[in-house]
Amino acid sequence: MNKLVRVLFALLLVAGCSKQESATTPLTIETQNGTVKYTVYEANTREEMETGLMNRDSLAVDHGMIFNIDPVRRVAMWMKDTKFPLDMIFIAPDGTITQVYENAEAMSEKKIPSVVPVRAVIEVNAGDIQKHQIKVGDKVTHEFFNQMKKEETKAEAPKEAAAPAEESKTDK
Repeated sequence: MNKLVRVLFALLLVAGCSKQESATTPLTIETQNGTVKYTVYEANTREEMETGLMNRDSLAVDHGMIFNIDPVRRVAMWMKDTKFPLDMIFIAPDGTITQVYENAEAMSEKKIPSVVPVRAVIEVNAGDIQKHQIKVGDKVTHEFFNQMKKEETKAEAPKEAAAPAEESKTDK
């Protein structure tokens, strides 16, 4: 019986630890110089979006985090409790990069707002935007944008003009 309890405890511990790390998915950015590939952690829930990359010591090369901004709206990001600098990439609903922000200061509470409503924000290691020459107008491919296209295809009603989105805070 004692052995069974230890095995169950070990399984619960492993299950609990694995929940802390969000799922990873592939993401590509089509730049003027070719395709850039990333493996990204997804921030889908409010808790994941508020936590972001806080309290980590580093981010692996060619890794990042994508924030699922649904519904599409203006957001403001920050670097509170993030121990290393990041580049931020703001993405329109069609996957087009609308804004980039380079070298966000570690541990800063300075707000970095999107200039237009966005579908997603990607955080990558500082220097990646320059290294890969990622620019406004480049295209991002990720499942978030594929899901949105499917939802638009299913919509039967004509699109109405969207009301201006109020600025919200997707602070990590």
